[in-house]
Amino acid sequence: MVNLPDPARYGLHKLLVAAERGPRHVKYHKDVLQALALIEWHLERAPELLAQAWTDLASRGTGWEKRARASLKAAPTTLRDIVSQFEAMAG
Repeated sequence: MVNLPDPARYGLHKLLVAAERGPRHVKYHKDVLQALALIEWHLERAPELLAQAWTDLASRGTGWEKRARASLKAAPTTLRDIVSQFEAMAG
């Protein structure tokens, strides 16, 4: 048996990982792009799962939410629409 992470939670986790690494880390932009790919998929197909994952993340403290939002600000301009949709959902 293989345990796989929940994709919605993993997408948000990638935002946290990116923030922890910082923008100078070689994998920073890759982490942000992977997070946005998973977020986009969930916004289109399973927004309720993404909303639940975000509620859980935000309930862990303001530091968690701040780090995730900081990574969202690093999104390329071509992906800002995904960020806007996510922020509208997340509140």
